[in-house]
Amino acid sequence: MTIVKKSLVLWVVGLIILSLGLSSFFMQQNEKIKLTVSAASSMSSSLKEIKMRFEAEHPEIEIYYNFGGTGTLRRQLEQGAPSDVFLAASKRDFDALSDQGHFLQSKQLLQNRLVLVGLDREGDAFTTESVLQSDGRLAIGTPGAVPAGTYAKQALERLGSWEALTDQGRFVYAKDARHVVQLVEQGMVDYGVVYQSDTLNVNVPLHIIELDADLHQPIYYFVGQVTERRASQQFYDFLLESETTDLLQEYGFQSVPADRKQGDV
Repeated sequence: MTIVKKSLVLWVVGLIILSLGLSSFFMQQNEKIKLTVSAASSMSSSLKEIKMRFEAEHPEIEIYYNFGGTGTLRRQLEQGAPSDVFLAASKRDFDALSDQGHFLQSKQLLQNRLVLVGLDREGDAFTTESVLQSDGRLAIGTPGAVPAGTYAKQALERLGSWEALTDQGRFVYAKDARHVVQLVEQGMVDYGVVYQSDTLNVNVPLHIIELDADLHQPIYYFVGQVTERRASQQFYDFLLESETTDLLQEYGFQSVPADRKQGDV
């Protein structure tokens, strides 16, 4: 083979190697960072908008949500399920994970209210007393697995109605707070106990009665950073920004009073 042919072969091989290297480089540049966020289902609507805003500011990151009852999400994390950021609606479950060392840092984020809901039928009387004394089916989240269900049980126990409703077989247990709303919307049950934030995006008119906050433990939401990834830190910080908490309040959540707000938990 002549020197010219050898040079040509080497040039072609070098060009191929360079092309492959550049192709790999650009593929890596275009590949997005995947961030997994485990979150209480009652935050699903608001977090979808937060996802759009965050990804607009950080186009290199793509968020994947894992929604569910906080008790279920807690067990998943304890069993090794991947999660970069954790959002909880239960102090008990969040504290348990914190005690186990799952969070690099964490904050108390928001609070919520518990409400009794039913379809707004013309002529219907709708009071707490009329609901409890009726024979209608009442949907709540499964206590112990779904924080909204645990708070509902506390409220009904303090109203002196839990045992009677149980004996009458009136409860329908749901997998999460959003499921309760869906059951009421679809007419599968007569009434439900959910968070106030769950009532803002419904497709039918509802009767809504806020339950006295003294009937149950305070409903606080918490956020924890699970992994050391830079994207985890960025999303955690984004959730704590005033613009984000203002957006969450538009979805029915409330800010935590300064005298009751905790720092690291």
